[in-house]
Amino acid sequence: DDNGTFAVVLPHGVLFRGAAELAIRKYLIEEKNYLDAIIGLPANIFYGTSIPTCILVFKKCRKHDDNVLFIDASNEFEKGKNQNHLSDEHVEKILSTYASRETIDKYSYAATLEEIKEKALEYISAGYQKILSYEVPGEKGGYSLYGDSPAEPVLTAFGLMEINELSEVYEVDENVIDEMVEYLFSVQKSNGTFDYDSTYIGGSASTDKVAMNAYMIWALSEVCPEDPRLNDSIEYLEKEFEDTTDPYTLALMANVFANINNKSFANEIIDVLNDKIQSTPDGSYITSHIRDYYGTRGSYQNIQATALASMALTKLNSNQKTNSEFIKFIQTNRDYRGSWGTTQSTIM
Repeated sequence: DDNGTFAVVLPHGVLFRGAAELAIRKYLIEEKNYLDAIIGLPANIFYGTSIPTCILVFKKCRKHDDNVLFIDASNEFEKGKNQNHLSDEHVEKILSTYASRETIDKYSYAATLEEIKEKALEYISAGYQKILSYEVPGEKGGYSLYGDSPAEPVLTAFGLMEINELSEVYEVDENVIDEMVEYLFSVQKSNGTFDYDSTYIGGSASTDKVAMNAYMIWALSEVCPEDPRLNDSIEYLEKEFEDTTDPYTLALMANVFANINNKSFANEIIDVLNDKIQSTPDGSYITSHIRDYYGTRGSYQNIQATALASMALTKLNSNQKTNSEFIKFIQTNRDYRGSWGTTQSTIM
């Protein structure tokens, strides 16, 4: 119906995540201009999840087609013992504000499409410049925590993936990506492994060698999967695969081989991961008993490993039922702040 209205309750992540959700947002907002309002709701008002959610309201024939109404109703609720509630007054305020589209301080605002774009670019630009400030002086393309020497290859690999994804929505200096890639290859050894020694949280001595190398190879395969310098590193992973039992490491490997379009080997790794799946009413997950470079371990490491496995399945377009159970588990384990405890778990 061209005159109809469609409203859907979703987690906040749909407003900023990349990949397929980015393409959907561009289509619905930039191309079709269907988004009429975003209504932020309080945490813990739905059964089965405690995370804050939002209502997205879509209309094909919008009366106010030059703006999007934002309503922040996240702080207006009645607190319950096990669950929060919206009173009739809270609901009425949301409905009346939506109808009038009036501006209420710290509650509602109708932003023009140009304002939304400018604000998004402002945040993106600030984040991009912040990342660049962490480059270590004298080590071109090498980054560390706060930019202090020495440069840290694993953190540089993480930053490389961030900036590469950022380039999908923001004009990034290609030289920055190229210099990061060259720095990482400068610490590559003749056997395809990388020199990743550092003094960061996890500490190189407390992390698994194969996992750390798989992480760096994964980063490079996301950015330059056809670079011939990756061949030795790919061979290294192939040799290590049979003796690798940790699901986090296997999930990293699966993403690498999916990225280089070696789907048969990637699916072979997925078959091994399938035998390690644990199922619960809240979804399925895989466990990892190692500690990553950033110090993540335990339940947060399990979330990270499960997210990586889900990413690999998405790239391979396989095991959709299993992938749905992975996603269900990840969604269920989001905390009240909308995150997953650690930076790495959350960004996955």
